[in-house]
Amino acid sequence: IRNAASVLQNYFDTIQKYIDPFSELYVKLDFDSLFSSYWYAQKVNQPMDLPILSAALENLKRKWYEEVALNPETVLMDKKDFSKRIKQIKALVETQFAGTEYVERMKRSVEGMNRMSVSEQLTHFFEGIDMVIGKKEKKALQARNFSAHGSFTGDNIDYEEQFMISQVYQCILVRVILKLLKYDGNYIDYGTIGYPEKNINCPSGNENP
Repeated sequence: IRNAASVLQNYFDTIQKYIDPFSELYVKLDFDSLFSSYWYAQKVNQPMDLPILSAALENLKRKWYEEVALNPETVLMDKKDFSKRIKQIKALVETQFAGTEYVERMKRSVEGMNRMSVSEQLTHFFEGIDMVIGKKEKKALQARNFSAHGSFTGDNIDYEEQFMISQVYQCILVRVILKLLKYDGNYIDYGTIGYPEKNINCPSGNENP
């Protein structure tokens, strides 16, 4: 009974510690949409849950860039420095495409080289919240594209792999939320068989990062 009471007290202490920052982020980072997507994905056949989970992560990342990021414009280099470096390239574009209707379009393409790709934005996001991504988690993030383009269909479907990829992706979202809350304890890794407890800094899945 004493042990049960101690566990219950620790549980309430943890809730009390994180309830205020959770309430603040709930509105600022639109946790309502995140949790709605998370629970809806549970009801969708795998692997079609992956685009839903991915959209939830993308929306959270976008909100984070808007509200708290140090690099909200998601550029690779300082804009002024980049502009200086591409002056000669833009001049070359004007020369090489003179007399065509593509001059301005090509110049915009050159200017666009400074923008982060979606993958780079995610990497920057994970770095910004101090979250290490493991091999299994990287595979789950990539699998979202395979699912969206029908690569998980056919006669040779590994249903166990599909299940574990979805579990790992769900753990990514859980770890992101806990990291945003500055949580430093353990979480249950549903992306590993046996569902072990792991430290929040340890990625989901059987493999180390």
